[in-house]
Amino acid sequence: MTVTLTDIPMPQMGESVTEATIIQWYKKVGDEISQDETLLEISTAKVEAEIPAPCDGVVAELLFAEGETVDVDTIIARLAPPGTQVDPSIGNGRVAEEKASPSPVTVPAVESQEDVVDAAAIERERRHLIMRKSTPLVRSMVRELGLDLEQIPGTGRHGRVTKEDVLRFLESHGEDKHHEHYPIHGPGASETLGGKPLTFGKGLADLVEPMNAMRKSIARHMVESRRISPHAHTVHEVDFTRAMALREKRKGQFQEKFGVKLTPLSFILKAVTEAIVKYPIFNSSVVDGDRIAYHRSINIGVAVALERGLIVPVIRNMEHKSVQQIAASIHDIASRARSKKLMPADVEGGTFTVTSPGQKGALMGLPILAQPQVAVLYVGAIKKRPCVIEGTDGADVIGVRSMGILTLALDHRVIDGWVADTFMMEIRDRIEAGNFELDV
Repeated sequence: MTVTLTDIPMPQMGESVTEATIIQWYKKVGDEISQDETLLEISTAKVEAEIPAPCDGVVAELLFAEGETVDVDTIIARLAPPGTQVDPSIGNGRVAEEKASPSPVTVPAVESQEDVVDAAAIERERRHLIMRKSTPLVRSMVRELGLDLEQIPGTGRHGRVTKEDVLRFLESHGEDKHHEHYPIHGPGASETLGGKPLTFGKGLADLVEPMNAMRKSIARHMVESRRISPHAHTVHEVDFTRAMALREKRKGQFQEKFGVKLTPLSFILKAVTEAIVKYPIFNSSVVDGDRIAYHRSINIGVAVALERGLIVPVIRNMEHKSVQQIAASIHDIASRARSKKLMPADVEGGTFTVTSPGQKGALMGLPILAQPQVAVLYVGAIKKRPCVIEGTDGADVIGVRSMGILTLALDHRVIDGWVADTFMMEIRDRIEAGNFELDV
């Protein structure tokens, strides 16, 4: 009987993306899968994403291994119709010709029955680990620490046991031996970019590993941006006191009504949008080296830090958004970026970028343009400090103010310094006024 298979190609994850790396298969040959259930996780130059099955079926073939980089539109897997019996022992798996019980598997001759039992136990353990969808790092941790994976509650997708789950389990059981190799300092602590635990000591050889797809993309784009655009920067100090006081007064009501946090970034993006409306050159890009395209929609990319890199999803049509809608959009893109739910369109079409390392305490930085954009704003930490201000009687006094530094990177082919400073003054004045409408 002939069975028709459904081809699954490597998806096109963006106009300029030509390849993707398979991070993890969530199913193995012979497994049943439902439509929209996750089949695999991939990484491209722009996003990391979980790819769902296009239909119900049984995994018939997995044509590439984890870690392999594959061109888009290349067939990477095939699904058989639901109920089809698949023999996983033949290559990558082929559909059985008949829906009959598979032939018994011949066990090679072994020296003793004990060896057979051990082999079966090892195979059961391997399949169990795959079923729990633990990563190689987690399995390595579990082995080194002498733990039983079955006893660790998984909080990842579909019950997946994560590194944080292992550390949490150790803490709850009073263990402290993990601190030598796996200290709890948040994602990526004591690890290389490839996720390998790293220790230090005399006589240990250096560990050399390739960059992942995201790091390669960042490196390529940053070098190319420096080559294309003559970068210039302007730095402005901004008094956030009134804006922060408004936030403090309304944040509880705001979160209760809208279900998201009211952050200073919401005010900043609103101020940036209003400034762009007045100075549209900041929402432009260079075309063919000598023409300037003024974009009709304000699509602001907001940098989101991930465990192994940085991604910049885009909030579209900012010219029509209120502070409430901006706050909701920030929450949405950050959540989907960290849970690998971004779609290709989410990271394309940006016309201006805002990055905010100030959340980690950075005071200022000199950002690099995201081509073909002509400007990017760096938001430094907002900190209370003593400042000279004008008192009610007109005399200078010392007061405590919430101050922050905003740095603008600009493409000097298109924007001159005085235009950039005028733009930044517009943003500064809007934030310092602090009269944002919140509807609460």
